[in-house]
Amino acid sequence: MGGATITVFGSSPEGDLGQLHYGEVQVSELPPSAVVTTRSQLRARHLLAAITTKTVLIQAGLASRAVRTAEAAHALGRPVGVVLGAEGNPTGAGCHDFATRHGALVIGNIQDADLLR
Repeated sequence: MGGATITVFGSSPEGDLGQLHYGEVQVSELPPSAVVTTRSQLRARHLLAAITTKTVLIQAGLASRAVRTAEAAHALGRPVGVVLGAEGNPTGAGCHDFATRHGALVIGNIQDADLLR
């Protein structure tokens, strides 16, 4: 799949912003050199969910940041799909839980991800 590389920071953008390559974007609600807080880290998940057209949750534990991002996307009405791993595997338990609670589309291949709307 094509597209721009977008990096969403819960902290200040890192490095020299003049060193970005063509097509790359860095996004943060904080200015460079700002103090990072727990709140800014949490809000970054909502920022990421807000700027994407779809979210695919892959191999996420129950308390993972990826699940929090998927929850934020779902709350914003964005489509969310899940790639399910082996049942009972703790590294994929967040995907199974999210799919059960929200009826998310199960993604098995790239065509499934393209259909996610």
